Amino acid sequence: MKFSYLFILLLFVGCSSKEASHLPSLWELPGAIIGSTIENSVYGYKRTKVKQYIITYYDVLRDEIKKGNGIHLDALLKKANIDASSRMRVKKELRKEYVTMFQNSLLSTEAIMQSFGALYLSKEKTKTMNGFTYTQASHIVEAYLQKYFEAFRLSLKYKRTTGFIPLTNKLHIREGEKQKHFYESLWKRYDALIIEPVVVGVMVQSN
Repeated sequence: MKFSYLFILLLFVGCSSKEASHLPSLWELPGAIIGSTIENSVYGYKRTKVKQYIITYYDVLRDEIKKGNGIHLDALLKKANIDASSRMRVKKELRKEYVTMFQNSLLSTEAIMQSFGALYLSKEKTKTMNGFTYTQASHIVEAYLQKYFEAFRLSLKYKRTTGFIPLTNKLHIREGEKQKHFYESLWKRYDALIIEPVVVGVMVQSN
């Protein structure tokens, strides 16, 4: 299974089981519930540790994962309970998935389009939002993220508007109140768009 499919699955499900497709019989059910509860508790505790470490050392981890080595990356893999014998392979995998983890334009485009669509309902006859078809607006967003992703990330993190200005201009979001709603809806997505892709990338490797 490709990383992207695992990424989407874990991002929205938030938890995994090694035998998710196994349906226990009636006689197995009590033990299965206990085992699943313990397993989910352990997974949740590990995921929380990994996420907190990523939040604390995001910038340095971004650099170390891009290089494929570093003391903070080693500490992160240890927190994820990745065996020492597997860490070299995992570092290579994380480096290969760097863009998906740290510059996920696909995920961010979808989020921005949801926020844009919430401002402008599609017109029945023309199928446009604020004068743009979905495809046209989506291409504008993709081009913006290709050029300004870091400014977008920082605007999300620090709840600034500066990184959004090129996008609001290109999408013709000119009304002050609509701009405010647009910004606020995106600020709320910082964790989902910036932190979670990294958490999921690491947790996929730990399973």
